[in-house]
Parts: sequence; C-alpha cells; structure tokens
Amino acid sequence: MEMQEQIKKLLTNKTFVQGMLIILLIIPLARPLGLPIRIDQHSINFYNIIENLEPGTKILFNYIPPVVLMGDLVPQSIPVIYHLFSIAKERNIKIYFVGLSVADGILQLLDTEVFGTIGKPEDYGLKYGEDWCNLGFVAGGDIAWSTFAQNIRASIQYDRYGNPIDSLPMMQGVNSVADFDLIINCGEYNTMIVRHWGTPYNKPILVLCLTGAVVQDVEPFYRAGQIKEYLAGVRAAADYEKLVNRPGRAIASLDAISISHIFLIALIIIGNILYVMERASGRE
Repeated sequence: MEMQEQIKKLLTNKTFVQGMLIILLIIPLARPLGLPIRIDQHSINFYNIIENLEPGTKILFNYIPPVVLMGDLVPQSIPVIYHLFSIAKERNIKIYFVGLSVADGILQLLDTEVFGTIGKPEDYGLKYGEDWCNLGFVAGGDIAWSTFAQNIRASIQYDRYGNPIDSLPMMQGVNSVADFDLIINCGEYNTMIVRHWGTPYNKPILVLCLTGAVVQDVEPFYRAGQIKEYLAGVRAAADYEKLVNRPGRAIASLDAISISHIFLIALIIIGNILYVMERASGRE
C-alpha cells in the first residue's frame, strides 16, 4: 500500500510528470533513435525518381521556403539535396538552384540550413559552375516566372555570388526552361510552376510541399499528371531520411512525438492499474 501511495503521488505531481516528459523529448531530439515508421508510397516514388535519374540530367531546383513554412519544407529539402549530391558527380547531373517568388524568399537557407547540415557540394566532389550553381533570387509575379521560363538571361545576369552567369560553364546552352530535364520546387506557388514551367514545356515536376495534412494545392495537379510526385510535411521528410539512410531532424521529431505518446499512454495504464488495485483493496 505504501508503494502504491508513493507512485500515486508521483503521477499526480505536475513537476515530476512535466520534467520526465521534457527529458524524454530531449533524448531523441539530441540523437535520433530511428524508431520504426511505415514509409509512404509517395516518398518511395519520389526517391525512386531521383535514384533512377539518367546521366547528364539537368535539374532546375526552385528553393524558396517561406519563413512560416520552414519547419515543414527545410527538413524535406535536406535529405533530397543530400540524395542529389550523392549521385550527381558519378552521373554528371547538373543542379541549378534558383529562387523565384512573388515576394518573400529565404534562398540563403541553402547555405545555412542545408549545406550546414549535409556539408557543401564540394564535399561531394562537385565544382561550382560546372556541377552546380546558385542563380540567386528573383522577385515578381507571373511576369517574372514567364520571363525566366522563356529567357533566363532576361531575368538573371549574375549569380548569387556576383559571377556573370555566362562565365559558368554549365550555363552554356542553357537559355530557357526548355533546356532542363526535371524541375523541383521547394516552396509555395506550385500553380505558377505548373502554369509557366511545367505544362508549356512538358517538364516533369517534383514538389516539396506544405504539411502532410494540407496538400490541396498539389493533389489536383498530381492526379492530372502535371506534377509527377510530391513530399508532404515532416512526416515525408522522415521517410526520405530513412530511405537515404541518414537520420536527421525529421526522424528526431517523429521519435520525440512517439516517445511522448508512449509516456502518456504508460501514465494512463499505471493510473488505471492503481485504481483497480485500490478498488480491490476496498472490497477486501
């Protein structure tokens, strides 16, 4: 009976319960545990498309995760870009980063969040201007998207680092969206991607989109075949980390959620056991 009372006091002690929960959340966030997850078919399809890219593929990667969506979009982009870098040198894949947006754009996250996590492209044997480049940020609405699609040099003369884009060897023969083989969009404005880049030039589009519960702006295009595949939210990011065998912040987030739920379920079970024991003791 004394032990039951002690356990009961602990379970009703808010400081103890909250303290335990904080500790359990910190552990997986500091070091991902990699608890089992069921990988979604969209994530598998996305992975297979990247994994089976043909040698010499030119990829236009529009990287504009808005501030309010960084928590969902950046964790998706990290394993995807890691996957691209891992196979780019061997297959002579060219990656062209750009940031086209109506107003806000955080293209510098590429340098801080992505390269700061997986390493710089040079760590994968990729040379700037030959294997990858950053064409910088272009603001504007439909006109900017349309102009870039038809004539890149009408929108951009210098890359993000101040180099004339004509000085980059990989820009030779690349004049419009028609010269790319695959488009990846990390951000909003998927409608503009389809309208100005995908449909007119018949280009396959991969999308890193908002949360897993909000894909209304992508699903209609996907069902119509205008978007080839998409990832949605941190849940898909965790799938992709699992597929490339590189646990990161997405898996850590899911681990923390799972452990917190297990802890709360355990409290409920223990509480019910104590209740049953007290009832039984009372009848005796």
